[in-house]
Amino acid sequence: MTKEMKQDFTRRITQANKTELIVILYEMFMQYHLSAKEFMMKEDSPQYQLEIKRAMNCVDELIASLNMEYPVAINLFRLYQYVKRELLVAKSGSLEALDHASYVIENLREAYLKIKEVDKSNAIMLNAETVFAGMTYGKNSMNETIGADSKNRGYLI
Repeated sequence: MTKEMKQDFTRRITQANKTELIVILYEMFMQYHLSAKEFMMKEDSPQYQLEIKRAMNCVDELIASLNMEYPVAINLFRLYQYVKRELLVAKSGSLEALDHASYVIENLREAYLKIKEVDKSNAIMLNAETVFAGMTYGKNSMNETIGADSKNRGYLI
């Protein structure tokens, strides 16, 4: 994952509600999947293993986010367990298992994108910097500006 991608994910996380956070985790997983495949093609086993581990960390976060009071959470838990098993097989070099895991996550991401459209809840992180984006000071380029209101950032007591 490039530095720019990390910055983009970080910015999106600061502005996200609960549903958007799940979508972001799915997208991070997909990025680690692509990176792992690239390293496998380059025969860079240590980096391949690291990208698989990072993808597995995303799945662990998804599991931790489940509210087991709801029946759908049990089904999601089973899907996440399947993805983890496929990632373990993928660690031994199976691109097929890696693609199986990615297929499940991609389908879940598409479902959560539909949920995200109707979820109008507020961002989880309070006191985060406001980001304004628009076409300014550059032809055909997007510029982002961080809001200057930083007096309420951090912990409020």
